[in-house]
Amino acid sequence: MDAILTRTLTDTVENCLNNKNVQHLLRPARSPDLKPMENVWIYLESSVAVGVARSVVARLWNRFQETGNVRRRPGAGRPPATTSTDDRYIQLTARRNRTENATQLQRQLLLATGRRISSQTVRNRLHEGGIYARKPMVCIPLTPRHRAARRRWAAKHLGAT
Repeated sequence: MDAILTRTLTDTVENCLNNKNVQHLLRPARSPDLKPMENVWIYLESSVAVGVARSVVARLWNRFQETGNVRRRPGAGRPPATTSTDDRYIQLTARRNRTENATQLQRQLLLATGRRISSQTVRNRLHEGGIYARKPMVCIPLTPRHRAARRRWAAKHLGAT
């Protein structure tokens, strides 16, 4: 929280206490007695501003009383198999090599980074990037002779519908 907002909140609270004739002790701004309450106050004021349910505020208060902190604990669960750099590499390689499937992209990542991931993980990362259906395209390159033969066939059968 920046200093201006903190000072404004302090002034508002002091005015409110003075209007209600509540006596309070003056303490220095960096007093260790105020530090725990400052941690809770950040969350309480944001919940009031956003309109968060009272149960959320109560849970934060209970967490503060138990642990002395209201920050969210790190989540449990499996860490991701790839980094964001790996994800970008997979998507870039897939866009450059349109005919490669997920298994081939998996091998390319292994060669580039040394990190072994499953082909399902490759498909998941491609889906996150909006790339689907990594089945290799069947593409027969045509020689100039093939093209000429196709043109002759098309010209011959132009009106045969």
